[in-house]
Amino acid sequence: MLLLKIFLLQAVVFAVIFAVLRNILDRILKESAIRRVELWEVDGQATLLAPLEIISHKELATAHKQRLVKAVIDKFGGQTKIAFTKKRAIMGGLVIKIGGQSIVFSIQDRLRQAMHR
Repeated sequence: MLLLKIFLLQAVVFAVIFAVLRNILDRILKESAIRRVELWEVDGQATLLAPLEIISHKELATAHKQRLVKAVIDKFGGQTKIAFTKKRAIMGGLVIKIGGQSIVFSIQDRLRQAMHR
């Protein structure tokens, strides 16, 4: 009985630690992706013909959305269409799709990279 209690306690502690680390990594990856868009170098006032899709694990905070929209408008003008979508498979962070290109700052991608090292 004591072993079962110890096992359950360890499982709970692991779950809490995992959740905290996942939230921290999610926050870091989102900030990195947003910063990457803000620092994007474009020639003059480029126009973006394809819609821009921003994929997140869950609904983005209003502040994150505002920063992304401002950065995109600053780079490509106010006519750019931006779609915010949710996809639980990325597990956290952001994926930004522009035409055929992707800027990937997701936990799913980081795990995939770690497995192939």
